[in-house]
Amino acid sequence: MNTHSIHIATARAFLCAWAFTAIACSVVPSNPLIHSGMPRGLDSFMGVDFGDTFDEVERRFPTGLIQTSPYGAPAFKQENVCVRPTRTPA
Repeated sequence: MNTHSIHIATARAFLCAWAFTAIACSVVPSNPLIHSGMPRGLDSFMGVDFGDTFDEVERRFPTGLIQTSPYGAPAFKQENVCVRPTRTPA
């Protein structure tokens, strides 16, 4: 076997590997987080929907307190809450 045939065989092998990779990448979805169906997202925390009023939150957690957060926004403080295996510290 001469060097010319080795170069041709190597070039063909690289071409086949490149073609296989290109085809495999085009078959798989580009972003697995995008799916057809209902969109998923974080829209609530501990049963309180983002955007709920403080009145709605106070009705759900009557022992909590409305306070001001360190950056000046209104906040609702709730202590000693246990939801399934997650427990907030006091």
